[in-house]
Amino acid sequence: MEHSRLRISVKEKLVNPLRRAVTAGVLGACLYKSYSLILENQENTSVWDRRGFKKIPSPSERYFYIGHFLSFREQPNIQLQKWHKKYGPLIHLNMGAQHWIMISDPYIAHEIFVKNGAKTSGRHEHSFSYEKYAKAGSGIIFSHPGKKLNSALANAMRILSHQNVDQCIEEFEFTAETTLAQMMEATEREGSVDPSIYLKLGAYNTLIKAIFGRNISSINDPVFKDLLQVTQNVLQCSSPHRDIKSLFPRLAWLECLIGNNKKKEKIVSSRDELYGRLLKEALDGDADCLAKEIYLLKEEQELEEKDLIVMLSKCYS
Repeated sequence: MEHSRLRISVKEKLVNPLRRAVTAGVLGACLYKSYSLILENQENTSVWDRRGFKKIPSPSERYFYIGHFLSFREQPNIQLQKWHKKYGPLIHLNMGAQHWIMISDPYIAHEIFVKNGAKTSGRHEHSFSYEKYAKAGSGIIFSHPGKKLNSALANAMRILSHQNVDQCIEEFEFTAETTLAQMMEATEREGSVDPSIYLKLGAYNTLIKAIFGRNISSINDPVFKDLLQVTQNVLQCSSPHRDIKSLFPRLAWLECLIGNNKKKEKIVSSRDELYGRLLKEALDGDADCLAKEIYLLKEEQELEEKDLIVMLSKCYS
């Protein structure tokens, strides 16, 4: 009995106060985080409420911290149409820590992105597309305005000039005829086919012939299957709503918890291996192709191997 009373006494004196202290600490941390989020949102919002500027309309269907992220429902395009009809051609959306401006008027878009392109052509540093897939801004698509992007664009225009493209016209026509013939043969043999896979075959074969000087023989070609798989994986990871780190910085740890980081690194590694192999085959082969033209600019433009792979891979995705 005495030992039992002693254990109860120790529990009351040590364990219970410790439990209350831990609970209080957790609650305090939650309150502090909530307060920090409120301050952070207020600071971000203040930038969008400057005096002398007309405020961009924002839909009222938004939630604390996540903003309009869950307000799109099952069909985002339909919801956006409804918002534009209600609020006008410009809409301000809060997507977690980000601010998105949706534009539905082509004339306004032209005014912003063409006439004022020097100020509005920056790229958002998407945690996958920019950091991993484009290797911190290599290539063209995800590069920030500046000397490097201007040089990349000049190289692209030089390589894709009318003279170089005209040389590939006959190959393009031959590829189209071959793809159509394969689809007709498959239709006669199987009764019906899904035309989308053959349309992809034609598009990919045209590109891979022009860029790497290589033919894709059929829909069962291993290279074609690898290209489709890599492209599909990249498009999924590049979706804005999958960018947890940028949308919700305080929840970035979830990427590691659910294994997304390793998955994304594996996708990029597969892309690098595939396009690195295609580039090597093109350089070792006898066929004239754009990959050789790009490689000749490597030293002249101080390009790295990663820049070439990113530039070539973006032709397909």
